[in-house]
Amino acid sequence: MPERDSPFRFARMHGEIEKRLEDSGMAFTHLRAGEFMHSYFRRVPMIVAKGALYLPMEDAKIASLDVDDLAEVAAIVLTALDTKGKSTR
Repeated sequence: MPERDSPFRFARMHGEIEKRLEDSGMAFTHLRAGEFMHSYFRRVPMIVAKGALYLPMEDAKIASLDVDDLAEVAAIVLTALDTKGKSTR
């Protein structure tokens, strides 16, 4: 998750972006897509060979999802739900 004190560099960057958006005074909703599942396809040979997926992230956690699922959630958030000022996971 995007936390400004995360050991994972990209989580820190996303946390800073969210903070700036929140401080801007604009209405916002965060859709937190940490990683897209299709990005793991290039690692299939290693996953099959070793039975595991290794990433250089120490103990950081990510929320992997399919881009189609993210698009569906975004459409709902933008058209149907009152989510201003909230984080959607």
